[in-house]
Amino acid sequence: MSPPQDESTTKKSQRGINFSVEEDILLVSAFLNVNQDVVKSNNQKRHTYWTRIWEYYHKWKTFTSEHMTEDDDALQVPIVNLERTPGVKAEKERLKKQKCKEGMTSHIEDVLNVMMEEKRKMNEMKMACIEKGRLANHEQEMARILLEDKKLETEKMKIELAMKNLIEANVMEKMRLDKLKEGSEMEKIRMK
Repeated sequence: MSPPQDESTTKKSQRGINFSVEEDILLVSAFLNVNQDVVKSNNQKRHTYWTRIWEYYHKWKTFTSEHMTEDDDALQVPIVNLERTPGVKAEKERLKKQKCKEGMTSHIEDVLNVMMEEKRKMNEMKMACIEKGRLANHEQEMARILLEDKKLETEKMKIELAMKNLIEANVMEKMRLDKLKEGSEMEKIRMK
């Protein structure tokens, strides 16, 4: 059994040398540029993500390094600014909203126009119903008045008929009385 110190020294000896300051700056720059890509952002698979960092590193590497070697010659381009670009998140949200607005604006306008047209039709139908109700009420009131007029006329006719019957009865009574009077006068004349 080997002592624990030997294991720890073995592990330490497996570790490579530290990155230089230039390598650190370039790696951080690659990390930030790949992470802050508005289109892909962090929605990418692990292999694609690290491949993009590796490609960026070798594309912009201007020095020799013992780490991450590449057969091709490095491009002689200055290192990109390491500061995070302001408003990446806001830009991403703005693009997302713009896409939604472009696709949805006309649809929303169409839906609103349909809703407004339906509301206008409903209001027209409501006004027509109210007008029909008014007409129906007016017709009902006219029918009630006509019925009352007919009732009054019937009552008038009944009264006139009753008056006529009374007049006829009076005339008949008068005629009877006149006949009786004539008959009694005739009898008086006969008796005399």
